[in-house]
Amino acid sequence: VGAESAFIACIARTSEHLMLIAKTRLADALFERARELATRDGTFEPLALARFIRCRAHRALHDGDPGAYALGLRAAIETFERGGDHRNACNERMNLGFAYAELGQHDDAKRELEHARASAIRMGLDHVTAWADNNLGIVLAALGDRAAAIGVETRAIEAGRNQGDPR
Repeated sequence: VGAESAFIACIARTSEHLMLIAKTRLADALFERARELATRDGTFEPLALARFIRCRAHRALHDGDPGAYALGLRAAIETFERGGDHRNACNERMNLGFAYAELGQHDDAKRELEHARASAIRMGLDHVTAWADNNLGIVLAALGDRAAAIGVETRAIEAGRNQGDPR
């Protein structure tokens, strides 16, 4: 069980990274192998399944389906939390906030981003805090709270500078 779970987690994560650098055929092959393993009978560790679910969600976004991306992230968050990996759950919650914003669900986006931000601060995940702020500022602007949006974006810019991130 342990070795297969580790293998699923590894190839799912590698598939995600290969998608990002446009190595689509190899990413597809690895994803299909992960899917075969993750969907056959057997008991796999929650963190391996969470990585597979996250990979599937990211593939949906890559394929132009932000709704499936959001649903997949929700499932990944729940699975990461069930496995005790609150850091990855927090990061994916920040991504879920982004997904909701892309779908125009700004109230849901605000809720998820504020939750992710609070969790990231508690865990010392400065990079997640900065990205949550960046996305939250955009959402606040979309909700019409310009002053709050400027404050949050200013905070995100400062955090990025402090982390050496020019984005």
